[in-house]
Amino acid sequence: MPKPIKTKEIKTGIPSDKKATSLEDEDADDDTWKSVQPKLITSQETIEVEGHDIILTNVEKELWNGITKAHLITYYHSIAAFLLPYLKDRPLALNISPEGPFKESVFIRGLKGHYPAWAHIYQTERKHKKAGKSDTIDWLVCNDLATLLYMINLDCIDIHPWSSRTMTPGYPDYISIDLDPSDKDFEKAIVTARTAKELFDKYRIKSFIKTSGKTGLHIFIPCCSIQFGEARIIAENLCNAIHQQLPAITTMERSVSNRGNKLYVDPSQNDFSDRLAAAYCVRANKLPTVSTPLEWKEIKSGLHPRKFTIENILKRLEKKGDLWKYLLSEKIRTGNLKGINAFR
Repeated sequence: MPKPIKTKEIKTGIPSDKKATSLEDEDADDDTWKSVQPKLITSQETIEVEGHDIILTNVEKELWNGITKAHLITYYHSIAAFLLPYLKDRPLALNISPEGPFKESVFIRGLKGHYPAWAHIYQTERKHKKAGKSDTIDWLVCNDLATLLYMINLDCIDIHPWSSRTMTPGYPDYISIDLDPSDKDFEKAIVTARTAKELFDKYRIKSFIKTSGKTGLHIFIPCCSIQFGEARIIAENLCNAIHQQLPAITTMERSVSNRGNKLYVDPSQNDFSDRLAAAYCVRANKLPTVSTPLEWKEIKSGLHPRKFTIENILKRLEKKGDLWKYLLSEKIRTGNLKGINAFR
């Protein structure tokens, strides 16, 4: 596990002979980038990480009750060895919360010229060309601790990687199902997840489950050699099979207003460049909750996402280890194909 950042390395406040200043961006035309910059720099410190200088700003800012940006940075530094394997070679969208987790965040895909020179960038063609915008999108790829801390300092509280890697961008490594209770009744997510597990076991499909970090559960099904269009169809068929078992409490209705109080069995994040929160990332939520891998036997009444926060995840890892360490196993991804084929 990486050595935690020492408290003295994250200074708060600014020297008395200097005034806090507004941060001006080099590209005055890029309103999106300017909108996510801190309006005031109240503290600034440079640390060296893997040979790169990382500027940390406003680390004394309180994000949650008693938990500051410095605590968030320290958490990500400590969890990096577990988190980075799920980000490696995967383009990211930055979900930046400049005013903290309780205010509106901004999803940013590409910001040409705003990443550090050493950053790993993956470029794609813009699907829908826009006047005044580049025809390409530069996605940040986080393969190392330096990039991770750079992102967190930008107020990117949670992290959303693609399900495919830059080497095979058209082929996801897993199919995802999002169990999203419309009325925040987590017991419905528990019942639905257990029903899903019975279905997967019937077809000998290996699956992995985690809290979303907010109100639901995420199920990942390792796969290989399946293109995104087909992955979406398989996800829809799997979700429909789960829904058919629980029509009284689940729905496949995409429109929020038409779901009532039913749980949405969501297959929608299975297209090219779609993203779900990464395992072990903190969520921009009312509490500093973490999207936490679970054992299937933990899916029972009494479980709730709010139990898993930055204050207890490291102890959990010491006890249980990384429950998702085989998610990307080639053997499991290949072994799942026979069962998955039943839902093509």
